Amino acid sequence: MADFALKARDLGVNYIGSRCGAVAHHVRAMAEALGRKPPASAKSPDLSRRPGIQKTRTLEELAGRKPKSSDAPQFGPGKGGGRGGW
Repeated sequence: MADFALKARDLGVNYIGSRCGAVAHHVRAMAEALGRKPPASAKSPDLSRRPGIQKTRTLEELAGRKPKSSDAPQFGPGKGGGRGGW
């Protein structure tokens, strides 16, 4: 998320929103990458070290290989592409 925030800033983006799936450490990482120090930075541990919260792969990392069928997005009714499909 921090890399995304920096790339977005370099493209002229002034505002980044988040949706479900973004958690506090994502927002904090973006703020810190952009030079801000939210109050939570001093008190919050590095949550990326906790089980279940690992770094996701970047588009560049994904582009270097063909996705496995389990990695491919599944869309449509009953395909797990969102809550209840379409």
